[in-house]
Amino acid sequence: MHEEIQEESKACLLPPLLLQPLVENAVKHGIAVFPKAGMCAWPCSGRNGRLAILVENSWDPEAPPRRSGAWG
Repeated sequence: MHEEIQEESKACLLPPLLLQPLVENAVKHGIAVFPKAGMCAWPCSGRNGRLAILVENSWDPEAPPRRSGAWG
């Protein structure tokens, strides 16, 4: 996990659990397929009272598609 949190963005408030499903998906559908390691990052920046958060993860373009749940 790698955080890049701009100092100005630390004053911004977020609803509880807003980022949890995004980071969970980045792990489950992105870096979980790597046998040793993968990268999940979320750079945050704030300007004029607005917050921008990007959740990104490494992925293997050659990995087969994963099926999960009843909808596959």
